[in-house]
Amino acid sequence: MEQRAQLLKKLSFTIFCSEVDQYQYALPEIQERLAESLRLPQSPVVHEQIFLFFRVLILRMSAQHLTPLWPTIVSEVVHVLLQMESDLSADGKSQKQRMAISELLLGSNGYVNYSQEKWLGLYLGVCKLLDLSQALPSDYLSQFQLYRWAFEGEAYNMTAGEEKVPVFKPHIARLEKLLRRKRKDQGDMEELQRMSGQPLLTMYHIKSLDQLLPFFQCLSRSRFEKCGESRDKNNKSKRSQGKSLLERVVERDFLEPLVVD
Repeated sequence: MEQRAQLLKKLSFTIFCSEVDQYQYALPEIQERLAESLRLPQSPVVHEQIFLFFRVLILRMSAQHLTPLWPTIVSEVVHVLLQMESDLSADGKSQKQRMAISELLLGSNGYVNYSQEKWLGLYLGVCKLLDLSQALPSDYLSQFQLYRWAFEGEAYNMTAGEEKVPVFKPHIARLEKLLRRKRKDQGDMEELQRMSGQPLLTMYHIKSLDQLLPFFQCLSRSRFEKCGESRDKNNKSKRSQGKSLLERVVERDFLEPLVVD
């Protein structure tokens, strides 16, 4: 598994160092290699690199070329968010109980006995993929808008009397609720503010899921604009600066830490 993860990392780094659409001709074969890796029993070290690969493809392939890939990306994101929800729900339970809960949610391959550090790396990678998708302009990543409602804010069904009735709770909102419950006696955390084109997550690794709570809080607000998103959609300079910062975050994730604190 470690070897496959390293091979995926090398391939994604090659594409990251290329020009936009330089490897578009190889995209069908790339998708096949990713599909092979996804068919394996869930391994956080492999799946973390798959989500890094997805981020690279979003930055290095034109939106129209990624249309067939989005259903796979979204389904894998949901799969890992369910695993995260399972971990939080099973907090304090024995390993046997955790495996039973995970199997109920994800099937027989849902739980593999890896260290918590490996799972945290995967969870951070998934959140960074969501962060990238949220930060890029909607016209740059139009396909994601079809799925955006499942990962932010609240969905409503308008009744005849114009009363808002919630009909769906996004995955992020459910995770925020579980994390709030977990740290209810630990005080408040600093809130994040979304700026147009700017990432929320710039850390390289996390030591606890608690560190993702501010990210979930921002995305789960009823109106995404309240996270501080600028309405200046036509400022090309800001867009360029934002994309440059997003690329630096991805570039940093290719580096191996010299010291793990």
